Amino acid sequence: MAQPELLSLISRDPTCKSLSLDNQYSFTQALIVFSRQLTDVTPLLPALEKLTQLEILTLSGNKLGALPPDLSRMKTLRTFGLKNNPFVSVGDVVDSLKTLPQLRNLELNLSTNEEVQNVLISLPDLATLNGEGIVTS
Repeated sequence: MAQPELLSLISRDPTCKSLSLDNQYSFTQALIVFSRQLTDVTPLLPALEKLTQLEILTLSGNKLGALPPDLSRMKTLRTFGLKNNPFVSVGDVVDSLKTLPQLRNLELNLSTNEEVQNVLISLPDLATLNGEGIVTS
């Protein structure tokens, strides 16, 4: 099914605390869960893992304080939007992101140069960070 049908399915639960998908959605390549007051991704992981073609996931504008420690079953995810979430520890978020084998593009609020450097060192395969291309020397 097309992405808009998936998004309308999500919108039935305004807090997005549950997501039930069957195989008809397995070819979805992009999913945007923006400003849904989402506080925890863990209950969504089983459904997200069924999206075997998922390349783009945006969870920006929610209330996420952390990410699950292991995201490795989202094998095809290349772009992850996480801006405007009140993460408790950017370091813990980065540790979770390290488990994404194909991650190349990341949107994440970073407040210090130290946080930026930590992301760049920890995720050496990133091609863009917050829309900016990464130049490696």
